[in-house]
Amino acid sequence: MDGPASSHDDPITITYDGDHDLVIAVGSTRPPDGGRERVVGADDTEDATAVAFDAATGEEVWRHKLDTAGEHDVFADVEAAADTGPVYVTGATTDATGTQHGLVRALDPASGEPVWTDTFVSPHSDSDGFFGLEDTYAFRTAVTSQGELLVSGTYTSADGDSDTHFRSYDPASGALAWNLTYEGHSSENEYIEWLDVDDGATRAWAGGLDRRGRTLLMDLDLENREVDWYRAKGSYYGDRGFAHSETREEMYSLTTTRGDKDYRLTTYEVATGDGLGSLTTGVPEDEPNRASDLAFAEEEGLLIGTGRTLPPETAESAWTGTVGIDADTDEVVWRNRGEDSATAASFPRELAIAPGESCAVVVGNGQNPVYPRMLSITSLDIGTGEPIFEAGYSENPYYPPFAVDTAFASDGDAIFVLASQYQLTADLRLDSPNKFTQTDWLVLGFDDPCRSRGPVG
Repeated sequence: MDGPASSHDDPITITYDGDHDLVIAVGSTRPPDGGRERVVGADDTEDATAVAFDAATGEEVWRHKLDTAGEHDVFADVEAAADTGPVYVTGATTDATGTQHGLVRALDPASGEPVWTDTFVSPHSDSDGFFGLEDTYAFRTAVTSQGELLVSGTYTSADGDSDTHFRSYDPASGALAWNLTYEGHSSENEYIEWLDVDDGATRAWAGGLDRRGRTLLMDLDLENREVDWYRAKGSYYGDRGFAHSETREEMYSLTTTRGDKDYRLTTYEVATGDGLGSLTTGVPEDEPNRASDLAFAEEEGLLIGTGRTLPPETAESAWTGTVGIDADTDEVVWRNRGEDSATAASFPRELAIAPGESCAVVVGNGQNPVYPRMLSITSLDIGTGEPIFEAGYSENPYYPPFAVDTAFASDGDAIFVLASQYQLTADLRLDSPNKFTQTDWLVLGFDDPCRSRGPVG
């Protein structure tokens, strides 16, 4: 997907709408300057964009750009409601004073036209620290079994820190049903990365991190509209993954121990938030792991975690570090490192389990001595960890697509990958910050990722 000329298109996340057979990606645009300023173009603005693609052909169906007076708009999440419901996008926008407002918008899935919009701002927000954790922001969405839209975000507090904020909406009208700002902790500035709701639409769980680098988890009572418990543990850095088992009434987090040495899997009791134990996966000292994502295979009773493993004396390359852990015994029952594969992701970004648990898919970026750099996708047998299907993709092996997010089709017969594709610019000077900073969105579809095509390797 091409954006404005000389732009840096920044894809954020992707979802699949099974009722309309659409793949919907959201993101924003920032400058082609190699820096971290979030502005673009001669008019010094940033645009938030949602794009829907036909899941069968990949053709663009509609494109929606957030049309506000703000100079900096960004979409952070997208969720498709069931049946004929709308597509929800969340994020933030700024007003003429530079104050950041959280934003929730419902789109017509057939046309991409707005159905309703809500913006909100903390009374303590100001124009400082744009896109910092002190700002008002709508981060994550979840749709309950009753069709209710739940949104998590941050809300600037009176002391200048940020508090976790929850909002619930009527899906048809966009009317705010209730909102809750949780201030009952001493943490500084929180970022919610994961939001999940139970089948009965009575409870929700949020996971993320605070500015101290601690992993945080929250349990939200949707009926009484209050936070039952809050936990902030450890000082683990880098990416992390979260999962939940409704039948076992447990929550899980996968983080990295200090020094990037090993994965740490921690189990929590849903009812109380009490820790039920933690384990490390026991990799050798000279093969450190760094976690990136976690998923739970309910039928198999396996927690599957992924990340990268650095092989001995090979600092310039890495292997996939995917493990299967028995939820009953806390034993590592299989490992898949992909060291014999030409396409396995050496920098895994995303992990997804197919509907029906027919396989687990790891998507990331390959960088190993066997094959040039590329976007890679590997499906694994959940019970054994053995590879079923592998594929790699790159338009330029030296500047490959950077994997951002994945989404399965409802029946598991296809998986869709969102990536950022670097493009060469006209300025080819070695010292130029503009040399490789122009990017486009890239959306890829893979058919039957859980079907074997024969020997893999």
